[in-house]
Order: sequence, then structure tokens, then C-alpha cells
Amino acid sequence: SIAYSVATDLSTRLILKSHLLSCRSCLDCDLVATVLDAATRLLGQPPSAEGAMDLGVVCGDPDKLRWFHSPSPDAVQIMTLHKAKGLEFDLIFHVDLYDHVIPKRTYPSGQYGVFFEDEIQCLNLHYVGVTRAVKACVLMTSIFRINGQGAVKKGAPSQFIGRHGAEATPINW
Repeated sequence: SIAYSVATDLSTRLILKSHLLSCRSCLDCDLVATVLDAATRLLGQPPSAEGAMDLGVVCGDPDKLRWFHSPSPDAVQIMTLHKAKGLEFDLIFHVDLYDHVIPKRTYPSGQYGVFFEDEIQCLNLHYVGVTRAVKACVLMTSIFRINGQGAVKKGAPSQFIGRHGAEATPINW
């Protein structure tokens, strides 16, 4: 982190860490001042006036500020695979694992066969999804899917289900 690359000795690092962590536990009414103080100590100079003003706008609006609060321990969190990167959860429901969705099929003009758009990137995202689980990961698909135009189509499982020896256990509802 920036604090560890800026600080040269352990005591300075611990002080910087303490100031950064104080942003999590301060009252909402003290948040702007606490964040500005931590940023100033970390960077060695105060943030720009525009940055301080933007911080005040976010911290002064409860609707905007709530996006920065940690969810309650019993909350269900719904997020994209991109947003889940770096996080861990006891249980993951990895949804929309359909052929045509992940990986997304493409139909190049004049070519026949199965082609995927950004297959490696999709596989990397799938990897992010399944590796967020600490205890269990449920891979979800069904016999129907909704295409990009909103039409109901027959659904087939993603090519990523069952890769590398992993086996799917169908559960009929």
C-alpha cells in the first residue's frame, strides 16, 4: 500500500495505519475531517480543494454514503463478477452460467463453427466467481434463458461447467 511505501520505519507505518483505520469507525459527521486528515498524513500534503469538495458531497448525502458502509453480516450481497474480485464469502451463487452468456458466442460473417467472444477473459471471470467461495459455490443454470432481446430461449449449460474434471450435480426444481 501507499502507506508502507512512504513510511520508512515501523512506528510511522503503525501510526499511518491507525489513521486510515479511524476512517472506518468515526461518526458520519466527522467522516470528512477524518478522511482528509488520513489522506494528508498519507500523502504528505492535503488533497486538492476539488477532491475535498467531492468528498464533502458524498459524505453529506446519506444515499451516496450508504454505498460505502459494510453490509450487515446476515445480508445477501448481489454483485458482478468484476465487483467480487478480491472478496470472499462463505457461500456463492454463481448465476447465468448459460451457453451464449458466459462465454458469449459470436457469429463472424462467412464462418461456421462455434466462436466465443473473449473466451479467456470470460474464463478468468468465471474463475473469479468460483474462487470467492470459502465453504461452497453453487453454479446455476436452467433449461431456459432470456436473450439480449428479451425473448425466452432454450438454455444450455455454459461450457465452463464441468471443465477440468468438475462435475455438475443437477437439482430439478
